[in-house]
Amino acid sequence: MGTAGKKKKGKFSDPLTDYISERIQDLLMRKDLSKYRLAQRSGLSLICITRYIDGTRTPTLASLQKLCDGFEISLSQFFEGVGYHKDPKLSEKQNHLLAMWEEMDEKERESMLSYGEFLLHEDAGPESR
Repeated sequence: MGTAGKKKKGKFSDPLTDYISERIQDLLMRKDLSKYRLAQRSGLSLICITRYIDGTRTPTLASLQKLCDGFEISLSQFFEGVGYHKDPKLSEKQNHLLAMWEEMDEKERESMLSYGEFLLHEDAGPESR
């Protein structure tokens, strides 16, 4: 098929469309949202979201921003992890933790930091808090 991409449901897909489709599906699962709920939160139609997911349509930048608003993440967070490479100086668990961090929104990051602080001071007893 050359450089046009692979055929998908009567259309030719490209790497960006495929990435967006997979990312939306991943975020729906991670955020425990239905397509219907995402449509309500983003202001996009359920049909548009379905087409983005099945790869028959690629969202405009404005629509991507609306999707991000619906997921309560920034546009940069939507694309974080693209090209993420593990740091060879870190252990597998440390790299995994950093990869998870990249997927979190600001509220989730604050919760993670608070929990980490709690764990660090848990053994020290009440006098350290």
